[in-house]
Amino acid sequence: MLRPGGRLCVSDLTVEQDGLPPEVATQPAAWAGCVAGALREEEFVRALERAGFRDVEVLERQALGIDDCDLYPLFTDEVIRLMRELIPPERQGEVAISAIFRAVLPSA
Repeated sequence: MLRPGGRLCVSDLTVEQDGLPPEVATQPAAWAGCVAGALREEEFVRALERAGFRDVEVLERQALGIDDCDLYPLFTDEVIRLMRELIPPERQGEVAISAIFRAVLPSA
């Protein structure tokens, strides 16, 4: 619950539409790790605006690479192997973006 005039701050992962090969995007471990199924940044902002929030801004962006994913137990060895095999080396350092969003719920 957020009262009118309240502020929301949320952190989530975003990806580009073609960011993950289908073999990775359909893995349950990639979904559990919030990489598969993540929205594009623009879609995330639009969703907040559709929910009634205004002044939506991205406070911070930080790349999430395969090596970062490998630190989390949700990403199985199989998913990490697939990511290393199928994602081009130049994109392996940024398979998703960790973004912090801030928005305001206007006063009634």
